Amino acid sequence: MPNTNSSNVIVVTGDVTMDWNLARTRRSDSGSAAWNADDCTRAYWQRGGAALLADLIQAVVSRLKQEGKADYSLREMGAPRDQALSGDPQFHHSYAMWSLFDYDVKTARDKNKPPQAWRVQEFLGLDRCAIAASLEKDEWKRVQNDTAEADIVVLDDADLGFRDDPAFWPKALSSDRRPWVLLKMARPVARGKLWEHLRSNCADRLIVVMSVNDLRLTEVQISRELSWERTAQDLAWELVHNPRINALSRCAHVVVSFDTAGALLLSTQEEGPPGCQLFFDPAVIEGMWAQTYRGGMIGYTSCLTTGIARQLMLLLDGPGIAGGVQSGLAAMRKLHLEGYGVRGSAAPDAALAFPTDKIAAELSAELNPTATEFSVAEVQDPLIYLSKQSYDDPAAPEKQKGANSGFWTILEDRYADGLGKVAERIVERGAESALRDVPLGRFGDLLTVDRREIESFRSIRALASEYIGKHSQKRPLSIAVFGAPGSGKSFGIIQVAESLRPGQIKVIIYLTNQVSHGIIASL
Repeated sequence: MPNTNSSNVIVVTGDVTMDWNLARTRRSDSGSAAWNADDCTRAYWQRGGAALLADLIQAVVSRLKQEGKADYSLREMGAPRDQALSGDPQFHHSYAMWSLFDYDVKTARDKNKPPQAWRVQEFLGLDRCAIAASLEKDEWKRVQNDTAEADIVVLDDADLGFRDDPAFWPKALSSDRRPWVLLKMARPVARGKLWEHLRSNCADRLIVVMSVNDLRLTEVQISRELSWERTAQDLAWELVHNPRINALSRCAHVVVSFDTAGALLLSTQEEGPPGCQLFFDPAVIEGMWAQTYRGGMIGYTSCLTTGIARQLMLLLDGPGIAGGVQSGLAAMRKLHLEGYGVRGSAAPDAALAFPTDKIAAELSAELNPTATEFSVAEVQDPLIYLSKQSYDDPAAPEKQKGANSGFWTILEDRYADGLGKVAERIVERGAESALRDVPLGRFGDLLTVDRREIESFRSIRALASEYIGKHSQKRPLSIAVFGAPGSGKSFGIIQVAESLRPGQIKVIIYLTNQVSHGIIASL
């Protein structure tokens, strides 16, 4: 049932930045060292960090009230709403260079392409404020009209001082009300006074949201861009068993995003190990979607956090946050596609700021399970393969035995009865239709659904990409491929090369015998 209690309160606070978006348009072909009056750069200011998050959540709160689904009052810190002065020492200042990017790489050469979008060309870094001389000067950091009776507390911890300064924490964190606490956490993760307080006092009501890149900068080992199964199991293992971060697994929920490609949800259960779900785009792997839509973006994790906050507001008594993860991921993609400001506009013509209303509308849209870009899979616990009992015990679930002991695949989970009928459907309807919820490995004209092949080809692709990225190579990159005649050895490697730099990589094939090829790829 929707939550319509008009006395509900949501508190949003944390680290705040003053974001300076530097929009640059070039109308000349002159190099950056040559001054030209026709080139234009303009600075746009916006509230960042916890203040930006509060603005987005407020927009969602307003929509929920208008729709009659929930009625919340939002309380936040007193961060300024009028433009701050650049370099004001009481604030952290964040800088980024923005440019117009083609909508995607496929339409870059199309004369009828859609308008370009404003995205980040380069993150320029952070100008941290000096330590405040007095609490009076930092009074704006306190939650205005704070109350210990909050139902939901949303915290933005960017390691800019908030996590280590209890004087500015909201009252609800020390009350007997036991609100839901939604913690947006940046690196270093699972550290600081705030984390120790939350995990000791409200772990069963704590939801942590972070990006996998922040987690990788901690003492963890998580594979990158091999397969969804490998990355999900690596991440689940680290969250549960790595003593550096396994306190996270005792929280009610942990959400780790792979930017716009997907997310992993780890949830505690009354009995047994935590449950783990993977939300993923079957057509891409981590990092691939952003390669099609060039440019960076600010606000991904705020979108995901707000999606989960909205789900909490709708189902306060027993939140199932999977829907919030789905809507948050959709909002992240919407943000990247639309960019800041107005698509196609010149920098001086429109303010370059976070599109709050558009993203709030996307978060409020009803999800269509058959139309969503993100599939969901239960992640198999890799620990079961460390015990022989898992295979010998007739009572063990079939999906935990598997045809390939120790090698979990989403494909076999989806089609436990065998792959024969699946092959027929692929021939009749095509791979994308027949295997809608199965990870696909596409390399040029090569399409595979076998996890081993996907990981092997992506390993080769990563090796070749690293080789290409290094200039002035004196020797070509040599790759030996072994297999039976006609098994597609040469075709596979050529397609991997073409998927990296179409038409720009020379592939030389040396036939050594009938069962192996030596393949040399060079620029």
